[in-house]
Formats: sequence, C-alpha cells, structure tokens
Amino acid sequence: GTMNAEYIQKKVQMSFIITTTKVGINPENLSRCLVLTLDEDKHQISEAQAMIGLKHSFEKEKAHVEEELIIKQHYAAQYLLEPVKVFNIFGKLTRFPSSRPTMKRAFDHFLYFIDSICYFRQKQKPWVTRNIPGSDKKVRGKKCDMFDYEVAYRLYVQRVLKRTGLTDIATSTRNVYEKIRQMVRKKAETKGLTPCEISFMQRDLREFTGLRHEFVKKHLRLLLNYEYIIAVSGKSRGTRNVYRLRDDVDMIELDISMITTPEEMKEIYEEADLKERELFGE
Repeated sequence: GTMNAEYIQKKVQMSFIITTTKVGINPENLSRCLVLTLDEDKHQISEAQAMIGLKHSFEKEKAHVEEELIIKQHYAAQYLLEPVKVFNIFGKLTRFPSSRPTMKRAFDHFLYFIDSICYFRQKQKPWVTRNIPGSDKKVRGKKCDMFDYEVAYRLYVQRVLKRTGLTDIATSTRNVYEKIRQMVRKKAETKGLTPCEISFMQRDLREFTGLRHEFVKKHLRLLLNYEYIIAVSGKSRGTRNVYRLRDDVDMIELDISMITTPEEMKEIYEEADLKERELFGE
C-alpha cells in the first residue's frame, strides 16, 4: 500500500530551443547550440514593418491562405523523405580552426549541416553500397557531394559562424587585438612595410595603449594561443618575446579564412572521391 519511485532510463532523440535577450549565454549551452541572432539592419526592419502593415489590411486574408499552402507543401515534402544513411567524406577533407575548444563543436555543427542537406536531397541522389571491412555486411545510403558542401559553407560558415563565432572570446581580448592592428598599421606606414611585417614587444603595446603590464601580458598570451598573433623570436638567452600579426584582418574573418572554401575543396574532393569509388568498386 506504499508508493515507490521507479527510475526509468531510455535513449531518445531530442532537441531544444532557447530564446533570450541576454547578451551573455552559459558557455556550456553556447558551445552545444546552433546560435542564431536577429537581423536588425535597416532593410530587414523595413521588411518587418511591411508585414506588420499587411496584418492590418484586407490583403492579410490572401497572405494567410498562401501561408497555409506553403506549410502544407513543406509537410507533404517531409512525408516523402525516408530514413536514409548519409556518408559524409568531408569530415576527413575539411581544414577547420582548432585553436579554441568551441571550434571543435563548430566543426561538428558544420558537418551536420552537410549531412542534413544531403538527407533533404536524397531523391536527387543515387544509392551507394558500402562493404564493411572484415565482414559480409553491406550498408546502403546516400553520399554527400560538392553541392551539399557549398550550400553548408554558405549557410553555416558565411552566415551562422560569421555572426556568432567569437562569443567565447572576451571583449577585452578583442579590443587588445584591434589595438595591435592600429599600432602595427601606424608603424607600417612610416616604414613602408605591410602590417604583418611589423614586429612588436609587450613594451611597445603598453606604450601605445597605456595598458597595465599584467593586462597586456595576459591578453597577448591568449591571442598567441588562439593563433591571432605569432611569436617570431624570444625566450632565448634572456631576450623578450617578439610578436607579429598572423594577418591584418578581423578576428572572425581570420577564423573563417582557415576553413576550406568550396573552391579549394573541389580539387581535394575529386581526388578523394575517385579513390573512394575505386576502393568500393563503384
């Protein structure tokens, strides 16, 4: 006649959505989620205002009917999709930033983008069969191609990552990086060199910015670990570290520049795909 609690454990597939107006998000949640931000430029606001105006006019009835039709078409298209295994070769071919822990999960997000696009294009792709080495088992599925990679690159790298790729780097570190760019540009103009050819020490940055020694030392160490600057000499026979910019571009642009572009990937993919087809006798 007593009630007992029973613990049940079951594996499930799940997803969740978080919305917030907070500037900062828990780092553990941030690195695991696909972060999307609002587009608040002038053109987008005008588009939103046009839709708000439509809600108050007679045309809203027509728009509502069209909206329902679009939703039904999407539902119908989703019912056509079948459970399909996806073979993604790009995980072995893509160059991706590795200096920060968040980029590990960002790489996983990128590969999932490619998987998803391949899955949605399943009706446009031929079936391929893979033999599992050391057994008689065969696996049937669909293979990711260059179109999948190009779309994923455009959507994730150029849109999502470009907007949210620096959320794990403190604003103060970014500010120090921009101060370095300003300093080396100024020196480059007087010496007739490029900014990336200008070397500097901690003392140079302290004198240029007026920042404290420990503050400069800490953020230079972070920038060096993240590979935004490089050490060209120092720590030998009492000499001090000398640094240079890796490249004179914004932080996020520098991160994105490390990722294999579709143009670079084409040649790599063709060679890898040829070897794979020869291996599996396609």
